[in-house]
Amino acid sequence: MGRRNKTAVDEGYLRSFWSELAEIEREYTAVCTVTLIATTQRGVFSVQVGCLQMGQMNGEDPLTFSVSKRLPDGGSLPFTGALWDMARKLNDMVTQAAEMRKAAHTQHA
Repeated sequence: MGRRNKTAVDEGYLRSFWSELAEIEREYTAVCTVTLIATTQRGVFSVQVGCLQMGQMNGEDPLTFSVSKRLPDGGSLPFTGALWDMARKLNDMVTQAAEMRKAAHTQHA
């Protein structure tokens, strides 16, 4: 079996990146944003992937988190892979906060 070409690898990472953000939006009624700002270093971007939970009606603050990184960063992942990794970390943060909030409600109930 042949090695996947770079385009196929990048497409796979981008699909996974999109899926992570879509999961956050769906599971937590959130809006996800991706911001890329060109730095003064040629070819390097400051990237922020964030989310804001919408429609909190029970008096609690909405879940809001972001992950920032300068890319490319010299790591082993390509740019698209690093984006996916950032979205995965963001998903983990939101999930953990939601679980902690749910556990706190269970203890106080």
